[in-house]
Amino acid sequence: MIWDESSRCREALSVLAGVSDWHLAETDWERLREVLGALRMAVADGDSHAVDVTARRLDWFDGSRGPVRLGTVPRTPPPQDVLERIGELVHSLSAELSGGVVADADEGGVAPRSSADADHA
Repeated sequence: MIWDESSRCREALSVLAGVSDWHLAETDWERLREVLGALRMAVADGDSHAVDVTARRLDWFDGSRGPVRLGTVPRTPPPQDVLERIGELVHSLSAELSGGVVADADEGGVAPRSSADADHA
């Protein structure tokens, strides 16, 4: 599937690329895990509307990185599991934007023909 609304997908990729610089409270990391799970499901289901709605929720976390005031809940860098989930999502979203992953010919899929193959056909 190719995303009809690729601009939102690109925006989600842009936000996800910056997560490694975020410092959030643990409760916010928990909420982000939920959003990442919902986004992963939306991508897997090919539901562009759900991707759009869920990706908009990422904006909230991006804006929550403001200055830390004395007496506030401590903020930490992203936990390893969050970074791994983001890596998987970036891979999935990037594959969708580029037209999807082509199945390997050895596994019964059809490999794309290169221009060199077309010249010899």
